[in-house]
Amino acid sequence: MTSAATDKKQLFFMGDSRNRLREFPEAVRRDFGFALDLVQAGLTPHNSRPKSGYGPGVLELAEDCAGDTYRAAYIAKLKSGIYVLHAYQKKSKSGRKIPPQDIHILKQRLKDALEEDQRRT
Repeated sequence: MTSAATDKKQLFFMGDSRNRLREFPEAVRRDFGFALDLVQAGLTPHNSRPKSGYGPGVLELAEDCAGDTYRAAYIAKLKSGIYVLHAYQKKSKSGRKIPPQDIHILKQRLKDALEEDQRRT
């Protein structure tokens, strides 16, 4: 017999993503923590959506709080676990466009996560 805790995938944070998540408002941290817990259990949270343009399998959590939008990008399809690639506060008021520096960070950390997953498996 196995427990639910042993069935969960391991969670890895790339770069400063853990520290950035810790800087988010408490309500956002709580929601993202719950969502990542669901992802570890193999479920899809309601606030998760595919994020095209970075590579296959990248998903994004998004939450609004006090007029600001917070995001966390992750990939769940790797063998060794869930990789949180980047967490940031969206400052653009024009649609869903992501700032170029965040796109660069996401792409680099995805590459790093893929390499790390290969080393772990």
